[in-house]
Amino acid sequence: MAKKRIGTILLKAGNLTASRLKEALAEQVDSREALGEILVEKGILRERQVIEALGKRLVLPVVELGGCSADASLLKLFSPNFLERRRVFPL
Repeated sequence: MAKKRIGTILLKAGNLTASRLKEALAEQVDSREALGEILVEKGILRERQVIEALGKRLVLPVVELGGCSADASLLKLFSPNFLERRRVFPL
C-alpha cells in the first residue's frame, strides 16, 4: 500500500489550499527542502499541523512530551550516536 503524500493529507484535513500546496511544491523543486519545512517557514502552517500530518502518514501517534524529562540512568545505557541514528529518546 502506497503512503499518502503529506500534501494530500494536509489538503484533506483542510489545513492547506491547493494553490498554497502548488506554490510550496514549486519552491521545493528549487530548494530541495522538505515540504513541511517550507510550509512552516512561509507561515502557511504551524509546526504542530505538519507533525500531525506526518503522524497520519506514518501511522504513528503524536505525543506531547512537554512535562517529561530523560532518566539519567537510561541515558547512560546508550551512546548518543546510537540514539541519534535510531532517532529515539529514552524516557
